[in-house]
Amino acid sequence: MKACSHFSEEEHEVYIIESDGFPWNAWILVYSSSKLIFSSFETGLFLEFLEHLTKNPECLKESGKSEGEILEKLQEIKKEWEIVNK
Repeated sequence: MKACSHFSEEEHEVYIIESDGFPWNAWILVYSSSKLIFSSFETGLFLEFLEHLTKNPECLKESGKSEGEILEKLQEIKKEWEIVNK
């Protein structure tokens, strides 16, 4: 998902991608001129980013996702969190 300006740098295109493991974790992918120049894994970032989008309408618009899609994904993550942390 394309990152908003709060999670990216002006001169690069940044994407925050849900990890293949736990859904609250994320990969950060940074591109310059359509070339991947940096990637990093961050625990809890995907959840943090989704929660940020729900509180910032302009950022939600930048992501290209609807509020319904984001809220649905948040519910899925919270359910998974409860299962893992029993």
